[in-house]
Amino acid sequence: MSASPIIYFSQFKKFPDLVHGISTRSWGNMALTVNGQPASRQSVFNNRQQLARQLKIKPQNIYEVKQAHSSKIIILDKTGFKNYRSVEADGLITNLPQVFLLIKTADCLPLLFYDPVKQVVAAIHSGWRGTTGKIFLLAVLKMINHFGCQAKDLLVGIGPSISSCCFEGKTMWQTELPEWQPFIFKQNNQFHVDQPAFVKQQLIEGGIEPKKISIIDECTSCMPQWFSHRAALAGNQSKNGRFASIIGIKHGIR
Repeated sequence: MSASPIIYFSQFKKFPDLVHGISTRSWGNMALTVNGQPASRQSVFNNRQQLARQLKIKPQNIYEVKQAHSSKIIILDKTGFKNYRSVEADGLITNLPQVFLLIKTADCLPLLFYDPVKQVVAAIHSGWRGTTGKIFLLAVLKMINHFGCQAKDLLVGIGPSISSCCFEGKTMWQTELPEWQPFIFKQNNQFHVDQPAFVKQQLIEGGIEPKKISIIDECTSCMPQWFSHRAALAGNQSKNGRFASIIGIKHGIR
């Protein structure tokens, strides 16, 4: 169980110029819209201010997209800022210092990428559509093609999401896809799906070294420190919200 209001990936903490963190439920909802309903703007602003202070960054340097359960990723470089906020997408990539990328999740997979050689970061929201479309591999390709990264250099952090203990149903679309079979099991007449393990395997097949992939193995649905879409729909309104995953570089290559 997470003891801190913000948790970190240990492999990322080795780099002094890299800022990252994942906010737990104790620091409040981080999304302006939750399940199609507007949240309190002042409350979200205050929560993000608190997060920014903890990470020692300026709130105005935090960038996000209008998440849409897609496979679209926006590249923020010196020419990529115009009107980006109005574009529906589910990922951001940048090599610019003082640009901190934020995504909001509650059961979906948050993924943070870092290339310490090229100094490139990415933040990806991988919902069920994005996971099906392998948005995380698209992020790798964009980092390679746009910034000259190499897959072997990339570090990946897979944040908390709904785990196989709670990701269950009598019918699951993943059962129709052969590549998902090793990550599905049946118990008490219910199918259970292990999304983080699937994503990790896909990343390995995409050229990421296994030792450079970290998973925070905590279930957002049943563990109290996380927001959860599924738990909220089941009636637990205390779990109704979104937590933030954020990553960015303080300084450029020296």
